[in-house]
Amino acid sequence: MASLARVLVVEDEPQVALLLHDALQDFGCEVRVAVDGHEAVSLVAEYRPAVVLLDLWLPGLPGESVLETLRREVPTVPISIVSGNRDADRARVLLQRGAFDYVSKPFELPILERAIAAAVVEHARRNAE
Repeated sequence: MASLARVLVVEDEPQVALLLHDALQDFGCEVRVAVDGHEAVSLVAEYRPAVVLLDLWLPGLPGESVLETLRREVPTVPISIVSGNRDADRARVLLQRGAFDYVSKPFELPILERAIAAAVVEHARRNAE
């Protein structure tokens, strides 16, 4: 994976946020964490991530609203949903609405690493066009 790819983790559960933060750093990423949807939207412009990992159940602005906002504001940034909801129909709808990937919790770290690597490659492709 590209060294120090910037990843924004949007997760309100402190234990999950810490796990994602530490795992992504171990993968060679630079990581910032937003604990709610409003913080995520404001942080994207400042931090300029290559990938956003987005939980759906957030205080304030829900994950689906964050997805819609970020698709409009930063269309080249892949957004991977990380959710405990295993509903395949909902995942399909979110992918149709612009999510790049959908990773179910609990996740296995090798699957998460592959998902991040694919999103980083997609970000580079989108920015090269």
